[in-house]
Amino acid sequence: MKNKNSFYTVFLLSALVLTCLFGIVLSQMTVGVKQGNMIQYKVECTGDVPEHHDVTNAKIEVVNVQDKMIDIKFTSLYLDGTEKIEYSTLNLETGNLGEGFIIPANLTEGDTFSEKNYGNITISKIEERAYAGVKRITVTASNPQNMWHWDQETGFLVEAKSTYANFTITMEAKETNIWEPEPYEMDPTVAIVLVVAIIAGLVVIVIFRVLKK
Repeated sequence: MKNKNSFYTVFLLSALVLTCLFGIVLSQMTVGVKQGNMIQYKVECTGDVPEHHDVTNAKIEVVNVQDKMIDIKFTSLYLDGTEKIEYSTLNLETGNLGEGFIIPANLTEGDTFSEKNYGNITISKIEERAYAGVKRITVTASNPQNMWHWDQETGFLVEAKSTYANFTITMEAKETNIWEPEPYEMDPTVAIVLVVAIIAGLVVIVIFRVLKK
């Protein structure tokens, strides 16, 4: 009887641990994008770029979101002006994330997620960076070949750099409908200089008119 009770105790403890771990995994699979979200990127290719890799612009649009699956439309514009459109379904649970286009939302430093092409990826840094006219909180990860920056709130890729033997490809978010560009804020010092310059200009005009009389 004692052995039987010990077995049940071990079983229950194991089940509890697995449940906790499963809960942690699920908490890291929050979908942060929604249908209609879009980011457009400027793409730069340097080095001995292979054929069909000379992309100048790219756009990722979220077509549909269902549970942990995200349907996207990927548009590439090439140097010769041709355009290519591809459709793909990403899946946060299986790690099918394209090339890291969209990852679970709200990850932080030390969090790990699965990426089908590269295995487990760990967030190494969280910081504020500016994209498409707005400062956003981003998360960063890398491996020997790639460096990624994602928007933390949505999990959407905002910048990436891939380095191969003979060429390098970088892409950076330049336009989006997810957030609005921040209004321009003039530096206080510049504002003061402009005001002084305007006043000085008015004084000169007044003096010129007085002397002219």
